[in-house]
Amino acid sequence: MVGFVVGLVEPDHTGHITTVGWRPIIVGGDWQSALWPKLNEALDSAMCALSGWRCGRSILPHRNLYESLGYAVTQRLPKYYSNGGDGLLMLKSLD
Repeated sequence: MVGFVVGLVEPDHTGHITTVGWRPIIVGGDWQSALWPKLNEALDSAMCALSGWRCGRSILPHRNLYESLGYAVTQRLPKYYSNGGDGLLMLKSLD
């Protein structure tokens, strides 16, 4: 297994990514090219128009990765995490 993506489909047909994991041996490799097409297929079959992801505001590598995959920051989430850290809501249109 290279990695996994866990998510759910909201009632408004937004695919919400909750967890992403991958084998540490391939960090920095092109692992997203293996996971994201499968994710997009699943969201398409669920008739999702948007894909959403929440990430830590201070975790720049994650934000850069999702921006490179077409996600854009749409909202700041103050004190989103239990440690008081802010989060970001990132969305991508699937049309």
